[in-house]
Amino acid sequence: MNTLQQVSGAIGTALFVSIMSSGKESYLKGINEPNTALAQVNGLISGLQQAFFIAAIVGAIALVLSFFLKRTQAPENSSTGVPIK
Repeated sequence: MNTLQQVSGAIGTALFVSIMSSGKESYLKGINEPNTALAQVNGLISGLQQAFFIAAIVGAIALVLSFFLKRTQAPENSSTGVPIK
């Protein structure tokens, strides 16, 4: 499970960095002077806002889906009736 968590984390990080970069580029395309320091900072902030907004949506969906998870019980040993650990 540890390897799956690391790979999933790397994919998620890459996805949100891509969203952030895309948001920055789309902001800079829409202004007259994209090479100024203020425009670069504002573009970065715009990209970060988009990435956090999408992360909040993903988190909200995960929260809603977590209410539908069912608990399971450990299987019992057929000869003793004691749960297997």
